[in-house]
Amino acid sequence: MAGLYCIMFKLCLLVFKTMYGFSPEYLEDKIQQRTIQTESLIFLRSDLDVTRLELPVNENTIQYCMAKYWNKLPINIRSCNSVETFKSQLKTYYFTQAFPS
Repeated sequence: MAGLYCIMFKLCLLVFKTMYGFSPEYLEDKIQQRTIQTESLIFLRSDLDVTRLELPVNENTIQYCMAKYWNKLPINIRSCNSVETFKSQLKTYYFTQAFPS
């Protein structure tokens, strides 16, 4: 079980680094941020969350796993400003998920 959290940590860290330009360029096309549909007159608060990723159609890809785990994170973690802060908050979040008190 703890191995799954390590994988989720690595994938989310990779997404964060890619979104903020701290990763190689070839990874930039692996993630796709959600776009807001302006044609609709009805907006949900979740529609305004620009830190969410589009889920690819094929569930058997690394892009799908990256988007799925990233979108499950709380918004305060996804909107961190630095890599160190993100890593610290992400590690704390997954630790509390893996070992609830």
